[in-house]
Amino acid sequence: MALLTNRLVATSIDILTYIRYSAFYILYPLGSGSEYMLMLKGFPSFPSKSAAIATKGGWNLLSAKGVPACKVFFQRVKVWVTSWDGGARARVPFVFIWPAVSFILMTYMQAQRRKALGRGSGRFMASGRTVVGRKKMQ
Repeated sequence: MALLTNRLVATSIDILTYIRYSAFYILYPLGSGSEYMLMLKGFPSFPSKSAAIATKGGWNLLSAKGVPACKVFFQRVKVWVTSWDGGARARVPFVFIWPAVSFILMTYMQAQRRKALGRGSGRFMASGRTVVGRKKMQ
């Protein structure tokens, strides 16, 4: 009975350890991505073409014939950036840093998973059993 109990406990510990070091593959991108989207939602909405043309500099674009689309786009960007408050301006560095930091943290967690669970067939869990492959000779 004690042997069966020990094996059941070791198996449940193995499963919990595996879940602990594998759940981040789903949870981390989901959480990091939603935080990034919330950060982007904090910016004012991008102005429409008519809103950009309605500004003082936009009327000059409207009066000229054959204006390239890139000039209209840059006018829209100018109107958009000038509508930012202090909080939106403070978030700009984080918008560019966030993807790189997320990548660094994800690779760090993958290294921790490899360290805890091993790699490939024949890796060992807390119970001393192999996950896949033959048992290691002692």
